[in-house]
Amino acid sequence: MTKMLRTIRWPVAMLLAGFLLPVQAQQKVTLKLNLGTPPGNPYNVGADTFKKIVEADTQGAVTVQIFPMAQLGGETESAKNVQLGTLEATIVSTSNLGSFYDKLAVFSVPYIFRSVSCSFPVVDGAVGKEMSEALLSGSKIRVLGYPTFGARHLLNTKRRVLKPEDLKGLKIRAPDPLLEATWRALGANPTPLPFPEVFNALQQG
Repeated sequence: MTKMLRTIRWPVAMLLAGFLLPVQAQQKVTLKLNLGTPPGNPYNVGADTFKKIVEADTQGAVTVQIFPMAQLGGETESAKNVQLGTLEATIVSTSNLGSFYDKLAVFSVPYIFRSVSCSFPVVDGAVGKEMSEALLSGSKIRVLGYPTFGARHLLNTKRRVLKPEDLKGLKIRAPDPLLEATWRALGANPTPLPFPEVFNALQQG
């Protein structure tokens, strides 16, 4: 299952000050939120809701600008920019945060959860909190929440896959080393590919 992680870098002192000071006394802030997914995707719909809530609650003192389709870079690059402070927020898979905190990769182990619903108590409970605190401590990236991309599934344009043997030689996008090793062990031919390029790659075979 691909677990996704919504991250934002915003110094805690600044975040607290924003709530303690009257809105009219604040300097206007623009928050850039980069997404790798297209408009209409559940992440983008959630980002639109986030934008409405933030702008309403701050009475316009904070403006959220949403950049879909990886306009400001891919997931790993966006996470790095969040850490550096050149980007305020992004949604990125935990597998692409391995360079910041390698234990987060456990959420990306294929089929580790029986269902989407049984994953929520884990990421929203003590385990998720521990991971979030460790990420903040080591990289200054603050976790706002753990949305899900749904169950891990396989899409291909070549043939039906009903058993592991059907994967032999099949070219499959594997966005991180963990998934690359998994698909290779099952006999496929995994290759890294940015998400925005997936549909063109499928069309071109």
